[in-house]
Amino acid sequence: MMQSGGGAVPFSIADLFASSEQGAWYGPSDLSTLFQVSDGTTPVTTAGQPVGLMLDKSKGLVRGPELVTNGDFATDTDWLGIAGGTNLTIAGGQATFTTSAHFRGAFQIVDYAAGTWLEIMFDLVSVSAGNVQFVGKTANDGLSGGTPFSLSASSSGSYKAIVLLSGNVGSIAIRNTDSGSTTVIDNVSVRELLGNHATQATAAARPTYQTGPARATLDKVDDRLSVTVPAGGFTGTMVLATDQGTASYGVTIPEGAYDIGGRGGQYFPGDAIVGQVIRNGALSAGEAAATEAYFVENGATAGYGSVTDFNSYWREWSEITSFPLIDTSAGIDFARAWQACSGLTSFPLIDTSSGTEFNVAWRGCTSLTSFPLIDTSSGTNFQQAWGNCTGLTSFPLIDTSAGDNFGSAWRDCSSLTSFPLIDTSSGTDFAIAWYNCSSLTSFPLIDTSAGTDFESAWRDCSSLTSFPPIDTSSGTNFFLAWRGCTSLTSFPANIFDNVKGGNFNRAFANTALTQTSIDNILVSLVASGISAGTRVFDQSGGSAPSATGEAAIDTLRSRGWTVTVTGGY
Repeated sequence: MMQSGGGAVPFSIADLFASSEQGAWYGPSDLSTLFQVSDGTTPVTTAGQPVGLMLDKSKGLVRGPELVTNGDFATDTDWLGIAGGTNLTIAGGQATFTTSAHFRGAFQIVDYAAGTWLEIMFDLVSVSAGNVQFVGKTANDGLSGGTPFSLSASSSGSYKAIVLLSGNVGSIAIRNTDSGSTTVIDNVSVRELLGNHATQATAAARPTYQTGPARATLDKVDDRLSVTVPAGGFTGTMVLATDQGTASYGVTIPEGAYDIGGRGGQYFPGDAIVGQVIRNGALSAGEAAATEAYFVENGATAGYGSVTDFNSYWREWSEITSFPLIDTSAGIDFARAWQACSGLTSFPLIDTSSGTEFNVAWRGCTSLTSFPLIDTSSGTNFQQAWGNCTGLTSFPLIDTSAGDNFGSAWRDCSSLTSFPLIDTSSGTDFAIAWYNCSSLTSFPLIDTSAGTDFESAWRDCSSLTSFPPIDTSSGTNFFLAWRGCTSLTSFPANIFDNVKGGNFNRAFANTALTQTSIDNILVSLVASGISAGTRVFDQSGGSAPSATGEAAIDTLRSRGWTVTVTGGY
């Protein structure tokens, strides 16, 4: 129920489209909207059958006016025989044609536009041989040109199909594939079926109709339907009801093909569609809530509060512009949950207190400019969590005290100008963690005492001018760690005194280190005492070492190191 000036009135989803708003409404609970194949010839009648066509109810399933003239053959007019082999007679309310060549029969000149949905019907009274085709042809002779739609029949009966025209239609024809056959037809009808209907032509990729509740189930491998969004697209609200949760989203969906059932049939917040509404024009909070309630009454799960695994739920849903404050309190795995949701400009303060896996969770959310202080205190894996969030200008002091994997966590966050003093005391993998954070002008003294892998960790942080004396005592790999830090001049002494590995291959290539800084690094590597395993050090750009640094180089080379520095010593 919704409140109006006169009190409570029954809510109907149809009311959301009462002013001719564009969009779509899919409801698998209405069997009259489900067909097993994409041409609408075979209805879904029982659980376990595939869904190849799901009709959009937003226009009320209204059929347009009759587009065929004299479809009941009441008079001998408007129909012609296809040239070159058709003997056509119209009498007694039926049309009879005998063919003396293949693909001959009766046709009528029409003008149907590409992209139109049509419901086509005819009665095949009798046929002596061959197959009968009801076709639309791009030419106006019933024979030549392309075939934007085709319906076949081989025995007497009533036939119906629902088709989306792939091209303009200049003529419709009912014809026989064989020469020397006689065919009798009646009750030909073509009417537009308004709406944005969803289809799947590939049998193996069709969802399956199930009951308890009525739903279209998805294998999350390739199952989905596709709708052609009209010119101008949809900008408004999407209400999606599934077997695992129901929520409303702000969306901008461009014109063209759009998947109903997740991206590529793989990424979907549930295992089945119970209902879906998309409207061009935002729903009010009351309208969205009433729509959600309607679908819940039809069997959808109300919230996501019981879900523990959100892996890839909304992955690559770039059409989402706003995300609701859903219940995620039971969530443990958030891996890739919002990956590549590039339309999101903000993110809500959802409950992630039970979450351990955040790898790739928001990677590629390029329109986010800030991020909320969510509870990540249980999080262990943050690999690529915010990678390529190129719009982030700030980042909160989240609790990362349990995190051990920070590989690529903030890679390509190129708009970050500062970074908080997060707790990384459990972190072992920092490879590529801040790679290409090119706007960072400073970096905090985080706890990296357990870190072993620092490969490319600060690579291409081109605005850093100095670096703090972090603890690298567990470090074994520094390959490319500060490469491309073109503004980095100041580097502390003693930072590598206790490292465990000697891979500094191109670690300081293309930097701007002062003479004191390069001396500091070389002397510290001598203090490490490393004389086995990988022993490579590279510097380019900046200043050449002084005599102090050169003496350190001599010592390193005596221990088997390969050392390359500015100045060529």
